[in-house]
Amino acid sequence: LRILRLIQDGQVALSGALVWKADIKPYEDTLLISPALVHEGEFIAGIYTHASNSKALNAKTPAALHQLSAASNNHWQADITTLNQLGVKRIYYSTYWLQIVRMVVSKRADITLAPFQSNPGMKVLVDDLELIPIPGLKVSLPGSRHWPISKKHPESAAIATALERGIAALEKTKTIRRAYEESGFFHPEVDNWLLVNPPATAQPAR
Repeated sequence: LRILRLIQDGQVALSGALVWKADIKPYEDTLLISPALVHEGEFIAGIYTHASNSKALNAKTPAALHQLSAASNNHWQADITTLNQLGVKRIYYSTYWLQIVRMVVSKRADITLAPFQSNPGMKVLVDDLELIPIPGLKVSLPGSRHWPISKKHPESAAIATALERGIAALEKTKTIRRAYEESGFFHPEVDNWLLVNPPATAQPAR
């Protein structure tokens, strides 16, 4: 929210990190929206837990997932929507990612959602803390990811035009896709994992 406020006020031109389109839309009077770098349905995440949490690691059915608790940030609407789709009844909130990870490590919460990582085991590593994904399961977070651009910044039109051209060129050469694959965001090891919450518009595989 602070980043969006700085961009709205024109103090900075744009965010260095991508933002969910749903979080930008309410501010379209002051913000421009870049083309999507992560399109609808492409944000695939893992259900992360601690290696000692056998209850979470063995949760392979919808009924079992319903019994788990989660840690998240109440501003992460895509995550909250997905956790609700999973039927998670107890969600504990924190503003800080480190604290969310600590909650899962200490078993104050069973799971949290996170992009798959490029390291062996796809582990989330924060300070000296470690989370692992529940094997065989993945989720789709709703929405697309963009850069918000300040309409108040004197170079806003030029920045928006440059981003549109640049993103189109990078997509044409599949550079964006390759970067996400190399970072582990699009992770080949989870291609055959069960997508727990497939989009309603998803077509059967051929």
